[in-house]
Amino acid sequence: MVQDNLLVRQELARYLVHSSPAGLWVCFVYGVLWALFLILKEGIIGGCVWLLGFLILILGIRAWLFFQKKNFRWEHPKQINLVMFRVLLIGGIYHSISLLYFYPRLTPLGQIISLLFILAMIPIMSLALLSHRTGFNGYWCPIFLSLLVCLNYHDAVQLIIYSILILSLIGVNITQRHLSRLLLELFSRHADSQILVEELRQSNKLMRDRSERDELTHLNNRAVFNQLMERWWNLSSRSGIYLCLLIIDVDYFKAYNDHYGHLAGDECLKDVATALARSLLREDDVVARFGGEEFVVLLPNTTLNNGVQVAKRIQTELTQLARPHEYSSVSRFVTCSIGICAMVARHEKSSLLLLKKADEALYQAKHDGRNCYRMAPRSD
Repeated sequence: MVQDNLLVRQELARYLVHSSPAGLWVCFVYGVLWALFLILKEGIIGGCVWLLGFLILILGIRAWLFFQKKNFRWEHPKQINLVMFRVLLIGGIYHSISLLYFYPRLTPLGQIISLLFILAMIPIMSLALLSHRTGFNGYWCPIFLSLLVCLNYHDAVQLIIYSILILSLIGVNITQRHLSRLLLELFSRHADSQILVEELRQSNKLMRDRSERDELTHLNNRAVFNQLMERWWNLSSRSGIYLCLLIIDVDYFKAYNDHYGHLAGDECLKDVATALARSLLREDDVVARFGGEEFVVLLPNTTLNNGVQVAKRIQTELTQLARPHEYSSVSRFVTCSIGICAMVARHEKSSLLLLKKADEALYQAKHDGRNCYRMAPRSD
């Protein structure tokens, strides 16, 4: 059992924080009931004085907790238990002082009733403070010590009840100690399951990335592009928005591979992929590796003129990249040819029509000398 596990501490701390108000409310109700008991036995003045002191104590504790929140690390179980211990110890001391003052003044029957009242509250408070054993003891130990001082040892009934109180306190401690171990084991298992779930989630994400990403460039692969193409094509046919497609081909890439080597060719494709990704400004824009040295860019809700602007940004990025290509016939650096097409999809047509038109524009760019872009005729 890993007690120092961060997830275990966080889960246990969260449980302690959620269970703390219940224990404090039980203490508050107990204080009010004790005040009513004193009013019945000692009169309104004595009971109200004690109740006023109790309310001042509660307000003081609330103010103290408010200012301490900035200093305590509330996510740590030890800190939460420490706060609960201090709060309940103050309440226990106040109650013990009241017992030292009021208990000897009660009639023998009133003393027995108060002991029975305390006996009844121990299991009730223990249920609310299952995970706060130190706080529970901090509250009750001062009360038990004060009872030792003011108990009527000539009254056998009081001695029996006090003995039962001691046994109850011991029993609660044993139970709470056992429950704390069970809680720790429970949260340890929960933390282990969380770690397992997170590992599975990361594994699934890795597998999904591998199935959706091109291994070399880390762009979308062709399968993902085809899915997105179909999705946007259907949306375009329903809404009438333009779809713009750019097909990009790295100029004279075979010559680059032959002379610089395949490893350099891979690095070249990675740089081109980075340049393409930097050229896109919108979240919906899609860039993918189409195959070999060919890339595609799908621009939803984009006209032909705006597609041309993207093509210019791509060429600017490649120019700034300035990757040497001494075996190119059009430049001393790596360049690309781009075919552009934009159209509104139609139900009766396939998305392959857009791909075909952009490919024809790319062929025209290559025919016209490469390192340029060409537009397919406008198709409405």
